[in-house]
Amino acid sequence: KYNIGYAYFQQKSKSDYENANIAFRKFLLTKNKYDAKKIADANIRTADSYFMNATKADPSKYSQAAEYYETAIALNQMDVDYCMYQKALCSGLLKNNKEKINDLKSLVTKYPKSNYLAASLFEMAETYRKDLNDGDNAIVYYQKILEAYPNSSYVNASLAGIGLTYYERKQDDQAFTYFDKIVKKDPKGEEALEVLPYIKKIFEAQ
Repeated sequence: KYNIGYAYFQQKSKSDYENANIAFRKFLLTKNKYDAKKIADANIRTADSYFMNATKADPSKYSQAAEYYETAIALNQMDVDYCMYQKALCSGLLKNNKEKINDLKSLVTKYPKSNYLAASLFEMAETYRKDLNDGDNAIVYYQKILEAYPNSSYVNASLAGIGLTYYERKQDDQAFTYFDKIVKKDPKGEEALEVLPYIKKIFEAQ
């Protein structure tokens, strides 16, 4: 059943994720026969298949995914930082934003060399800005990305996030400084196109 689950999982369609989910859960019913690493992996893939088939219209699968990620975290066998990150995403998608922040802070503290560190800092910054209306903390975490991960794919979005935070506070000079960095760095990028209307509004207001 474990191998059947993977065969379905790797097809990556909605119905295949459902079939993978069933196969992995059947495997977990016989878990006493298998090693701990395989059990942890089956929990992770069960969680992943719930996560991939969840929607905003039907968020209940995010709750189910979170439960299996939590089980995998407790087993502490493999990919624990990944599970913590995914569980945090589930919390956010379920509107449990403070729990999401706590999960991500825990990941950053426990796994300082994780491949999910930059993504975690960015998710925290976005959550503070967009969901918790906490611009101060948003700027702190965007800045951490700029300082610690200057070559990451999150840099332009972090510059935009800081600029938009200042713009929303009517601190146009600071906002322009960050918007201008994006346009100079990547004039045809998605974030540059996003901030150009704000640059125009700043000039019109002067």
